Amino acid sequence: MPTAADWFTIVMLAGAPVALAWLWRRDVLRPGALRRLAGRGLLRDPSSISGAAWLACALATFLAMAVGAGAARSLPATAEFSDAAARALRDLAGYGLASTVGVLCALLMARSAPEHARRAIGLACERRDAAVGLGAFALTLPLCIAAATASAVLAKAVSGAPPERLAHETLRALTADRWTWPALLSSVLVVVGAPVVEELVYRVFLQSAVVSVLVAVRARATGRDPHATARDSAVGVVVATAVFVLPHAAALGGPVAWHALPSLAVLSLALGVAYERTRSPVVPVVVHAGFNAFNLIAAMLLT
Repeated sequence: MPTAADWFTIVMLAGAPVALAWLWRRDVLRPGALRRLAGRGLLRDPSSISGAAWLACALATFLAMAVGAGAARSLPATAEFSDAAARALRDLAGYGLASTVGVLCALLMARSAPEHARRAIGLACERRDAAVGLGAFALTLPLCIAAATASAVLAKAVSGAPPERLAHETLRALTADRWTWPALLSSVLVVVGAPVVEELVYRVFLQSAVVSVLVAVRARATGRDPHATARDSAVGVVVATAVFVLPHAAALGGPVAWHALPSLAVLSLALGVAYERTRSPVVPVVVHAGFNAFNLIAAMLLT
């Protein structure tokens, strides 16, 4: 007898072709889609800011996470808390400092550009961006579920046993300590803090750095001042996806089992494409937050 989770998976698998068809019709997945977007003057172009500046912002935000967590760990008072409580407080300090540094870096970068050019760079936000992000999440979720289901079937075929349902270390920890204040605090940070920090680091800063460096290299080679091309944007999305997914792998010391990596790769590609097309940091943050919230709720219901 199929469970509620089985029926939900069936609905998501049925929705995946519908999402793909919609994205194809809207010229998101068709070959040459980014090139046609550039032809309409709507492709994001962060090359007016140097790749070194973008990369410095990514490193500053990333290091702020470690500094904040380290500062909380060094406080004598944390020794009186349980391991779960101490971990939640470290995450609060890390995400709090990293999000503050990241947002300030983004604001400084935006201030360095003329107001009319901030959207083209990818540092402008509008009220409708949150709604666009929710729509992008609704299209992305079925594709992630389809990738996760296919990889779980493959993992079962390889190992001979079904893979564990909770493939992320954080989800296992939160479900073990549910309804305690450390678990509730960590859940908020997973849904809010992690998407803000990670999207600033990987999409806004790193992805922009790759595009800007490619443009600068081509400018030196040709002696001209070229703009970002569809190929630059595509390379930026792929590089940001690789740097985002690989550290999550358990084989490399990350918190995620290997069979969950394809779903993360689909998510990261969707986040990168959404950022390039909408040119708003709010859109990938909303999609990422929706994905984390869904996984957290599903983990609570399944265990």
